Amino acid sequence: IMDAMWKPEEYKLPWLFGMVYTGLVSLIPTMSLFWRFGDKLLKQANAIALLPKSIFRDAAVILLLLHQARALENPPLSWNVCEQFVVFGMFTLPIYLIFEKLFNVHNSPSFGKRILVRVPVFLVIWVAALAFPFFGLSTPISVALFATWGQYILPCSAYIFTFWKRASEAVSPHFSLLRWETILSINLGIVLWMLFMSGFGLWANIVAIANQVHQVGLFTKCYNCKRG
Repeated sequence: IMDAMWKPEEYKLPWLFGMVYTGLVSLIPTMSLFWRFGDKLLKQANAIALLPKSIFRDAAVILLLLHQARALENPPLSWNVCEQFVVFGMFTLPIYLIFEKLFNVHNSPSFGKRILVRVPVFLVIWVAALAFPFFGLSTPISVALFATWGQYILPCSAYIFTFWKRASEAVSPHFSLLRWETILSINLGIVLWMLFMSGFGLWANIVAIANQVHQVGLFTKCYNCKRG
């Protein structure tokens, strides 16, 4: 998707494949786990540990181990660590750009000015990471706040506002088999459903983080160690 953003005329197909991936690989398993083990996941961040022993559970564990096997390589900076740097950069870059725009240094030829604006953002993230070292729980919160809005709520809302006038002018929709009322209703349904689900997901993860803070404490010196 990021590569296709440089070629707008080819963006639709990668975006469609990305949504299919999100729906099949991420969304359905996540909804299924929370539907089956919702209360237990508030206290247990490791969803794999809650699954009953089966061939499919063992296969999932093996695939996860193979995915992380690169961390055992010989180079001093493993690929796994490199991945963390890349992921951190992808998540934080939009925040940096927003702050650069806020302080009107986004067009400045001086990269030093942009770095000075980024430093407070990095420090806030760093302190938050030290206070809440629960990466497995912080990720779903960012998904509930940003991913659902960026992938579902905002695009569908923009589609409704963009084509609402065409629907009133009786212009034929893109899909000749569907009426404008049907297309706009589907988009509105997606917006309302994702608002509902992201709200519940955000609440569940905040409760889970509160439980972790109660068990581990803030700025703990040894995460997941027995207290006392």
